[in-house]
Amino acid sequence: MTALPLLLLPGLPLTFLPPIPPDLTLTTLSSPFVPDPTHQEPPALPLSALRPPQWGLQVGYGSWFEHVQEFWEHRMDSNVLFLKYEDMHRDLVTMVEQLARFLGVSCDKTQLEALTEHCHQLVDQCCNAEALPVGRGRVGLWKDIFTVSMNEKFDLVYKQKMGKCDLTFDFYL
Repeated sequence: MTALPLLLLPGLPLTFLPPIPPDLTLTTLSSPFVPDPTHQEPPALPLSALRPPQWGLQVGYGSWFEHVQEFWEHRMDSNVLFLKYEDMHRDLVTMVEQLARFLGVSCDKTQLEALTEHCHQLVDQCCNAEALPVGRGRVGLWKDIFTVSMNEKFDLVYKQKMGKCDLTFDFYL
């Protein structure tokens, strides 16, 4: 999987699994420590202080919208596998099969079931951890946290930036 722009990885096999912007915002805000040169923990930022450009829409490699749309435009390339997190929640077996085919790995039904069960156990361990104040493996948790005003601002930015793209995300499960 990659978080790098496509142009930095020409010809390499790439699995791309983008987070949706509001979930990315919560992940960023809930990170207990963001390394910096002084190794000091950044001050907590209240959700009410967020404005559209800071909603996880600008990430280390630039605009989330441009980054995701670039990979979406190349989803049919033989070296790109575009997956969605919410699809993994909905049907992990199919996603594991897709990934195995993409990587050229053959799995029989028993291996596939064992791998899928192992993935579910890892998710359960991670999502039940006391150390995770936000996220917990739920798609759409942001809806419980964002105010109506914040959600309206997000919807406006999302429509402006993604309006011409046929990629859709399921913000709720």
